[in-house]
Amino acid sequence: MDVRRQLDERERARNKWKRKKVRTKKPKSPPILPRNPTTSEIEHAASVVNRDFKLYDHGHVRVFDKAKKNKLIADINFTDIKKMRKRELMDLKFLCSYLNEAKLFVNPVHSKGRSCGGVMWAIGWRKSMKRYEIIGRYKNKKNIEKYNTIYRRHISQQKRAGQILWNLFHKVGDVALENNRQYMRENNLPGWADNDFHEENDSHHAFASNLTFTSHGFFNHAHKDEGDDSELPFAFLLCVPTFRGTGELAFKTDGYDVRGGHFIFRDYGFGVQFKPDMICQMIFSQRDYIHGTLQPIESSKFTKLGMSLQISKKITNICKRIKAREFDEFPSMYYVALNSSYLRL
Repeated sequence: MDVRRQLDERERARNKWKRKKVRTKKPKSPPILPRNPTTSEIEHAASVVNRDFKLYDHGHVRVFDKAKKNKLIADINFTDIKKMRKRELMDLKFLCSYLNEAKLFVNPVHSKGRSCGGVMWAIGWRKSMKRYEIIGRYKNKKNIEKYNTIYRRHISQQKRAGQILWNLFHKVGDVALENNRQYMRENNLPGWADNDFHEENDSHHAFASNLTFTSHGFFNHAHKDEGDDSELPFAFLLCVPTFRGTGELAFKTDGYDVRGGHFIFRDYGFGVQFKPDMICQMIFSQRDYIHGTLQPIESSKFTKLGMSLQISKKITNICKRIKAREFDEFPSMYYVALNSSYLRL
């Protein structure tokens, strides 16, 4: 039984108690803490999804919510990497290589109560974590100092990585992408690939303030991304078959054998199935619809690489305050960039 159902049951018990004319002892409300599912629960969930859910694995599919005036739940596109043009394939290989190297310069993200297994990393901008810090970036300072030459070459490639992601999603959902870019410009939000914070955001390919990527058997609890900016209705997801050790793009002819790991919309009975030689680009309503990733079955050689691009509500709020000049009277406050630790606005 997941956390949401436990909360619903507790709420029903509380409401039933309130309706009683003769007061009895008030129901207890002990804390409900998420836990990792057991092996039997994981296997049961996979069997239910494979048996009862509509799983998409090719083509271009849009799923709408008929109960909410055909609101878009997910726009799902599959691309056969064997049929990609040479330039597109080179770009995808570059992106995989870039993210694999990025692991050296950012720390794994520990998402308590949500992640059940695997590893997640984050690139881009985050809320302040120290006194006087206004806004910062995800960084592994120890490794940046140790491998500084590699790091400087690495961050010089961020713009290209950002443009590649823009191109991959623009062909699927240009309107959603353009809306994000315009919103970021209006509110002076930095893109995840921007090295520094600028008072005027003129980036041509910025549509998310941070990028998270997962691999090594990642799976999580079903959830809504309520921490994302409510002004923007969609998040962006990209999944790619890769080698576990090198992060390179993997083909079926290489022996790629990852199974399972479906991305599902639990309450609507559908999901995405990831097949070899396929990448999946998806634009979906992450705040309004419960979603999650099932545990994949992976060998020691291959892993499914997942990327998620979103705009954090906390980043939006702090950038609006910067734009309103709220920090001008505090000269000791700073923001953390890529090329320097402490920079004033």
